[in-house]
This record gives sequence, C-alpha cells and structure tokens, in this order.
Amino acid sequence: MNVSNEQKVENRKKLITAAVEIMSEKGFQAATMREISSRAGLGTATIYHYFPNKEKILYAYFQDKYEEVPDLLSEIPDFTDFTLKEKLQIQLESLFDLYLEDREFVLEAYKLMFDSPLRSFSEFIPIKDSFIKTVNIFFEESINNNEIPDSAYRNFINNLYWDYTALMTLYWCNDTSTGFTNTSQIIDMTLDIIIQVLKGGIISKFADIGMFLFKNHIFSNFQNMNKLFPLKDIIKNAKNSFNRNTGNTE
Repeated sequence: MNVSNEQKVENRKKLITAAVEIMSEKGFQAATMREISSRAGLGTATIYHYFPNKEKILYAYFQDKYEEVPDLLSEIPDFTDFTLKEKLQIQLESLFDLYLEDREFVLEAYKLMFDSPLRSFSEFIPIKDSFIKTVNIFFEESINNNEIPDSAYRNFINNLYWDYTALMTLYWCNDTSTGFTNTSQIIDMTLDIIIQVLKGGIISKFADIGMFLFKNHIFSNFQNMNKLFPLKDIIKNAKNSFNRNTGNTE
C-alpha cells in the first residue's frame, strides 16, 4: 500500500513521540523498537522504514527541535534589530521551551551522548550544522551593525558556542529553581562575558599568539628535529624492524 508524504511525516512524528515517552519512563537501554512502534500504533516492521535503530530516533528528535527554533524566532517582531546578546539568549530560551515537556528524555539523551562521544559527534553533525547556520546569521548581522568586529576564526567561535549551548542545556536539565530562574541568570551572566570577549577580539588575539608560537617555535623545532632524525629514515627503519620481527622478506 502506498503511503502519502503527509502520512510518512505523521508516522515519523508518532514514532519520535512514542520513543520519547518510553525512554523518559524506563531509559534508553530498556526501550525496544517493537515497544516504540506499538506505542505509536504502527506495525513492528513499519518502524524500520523510518529508523534503523533507537539511536537514529534520538538524534531525529534533536534535529527536529533545532529546526523549529528559527521558525519561532522569525515570528518575533523586529527580531533582527535586537542585540547579539538578546538574539542568543532568546534562541537558547526558545530551544529550552521546545524541550520542556520532554526534559527527562533530553537529560537521558545527553547522558547517552556523553557515554558514546565519538558516535554522538558524527551523528550530531547535521544538527550542529543547522544550529551554527542560525548563529552565524546572528554574528553576520552584528558585524554589519558594527556591534562586534569580524574574525578570521569565525568557525572556531561557532564551535565554541555550540559547546557552550550543550553546557547550558545540561545545566537547565538539572535546574530545580522555580521557573528555571537559575538557568536564566547563568545564561545572562555568561553571555555578558561572551559578548565582551567578541567585542574585544580576544579570541582572535589568542589564536594569533597560538599561530605565532606554532610557526616560530613548535614547527621550527620539528624541522630541526627532522634534520637530525629525518622522518623518511625513521619510517624506513621502522619498516625494516617490522619485517625482521615478522619474517616478512618484502
């Protein structure tokens, strides 16, 4: 039976919702694909047309939430006229609002991601790209408005801010204050520091110092070492030693 695109979207949403409910109740490890499909009201085999495993459902949840944030921001009147700090703060708070009803699941997911950082890194690339695309627009607007200077290390700054967002998410997940006021305060204070760092070009200055040290000390020392112990000779000796030890006559 052919399934319309609208029905596919609806089925995918049902599966993610069911997975979130079950993983919030009993944890990621105890949840099964069969149970998720049953909770979603779909056949057991159907789930595999959308997701090959539980991990993919987990990351699909975050992908959907991150993609919803720009739509929410676009509904705010005169949002493009806000300061960089205001934009970043509203972006974070909007994301947490989307997470709110699934807070236990978000915490469970973050625990899993920290247990498997290498797998999480690769799976989160499209989510991270979506996030950074939005943040980069904020930076571009602020640069054009002379709020912050441009930087040759924009990608590095974007990645740092991605890590900052993860830390704030973890803080929010564990915040027991009424209305998450502690989260709002820590975001407000830390964003003040981030904006001052961006305005002062401190990251660029530290990066320039790092490049200077690398080129004039670390790299030059490596070149001197290579003169004393040529890399090609080291590789050749290592290969000969390996051949002797293994009996390889090649």
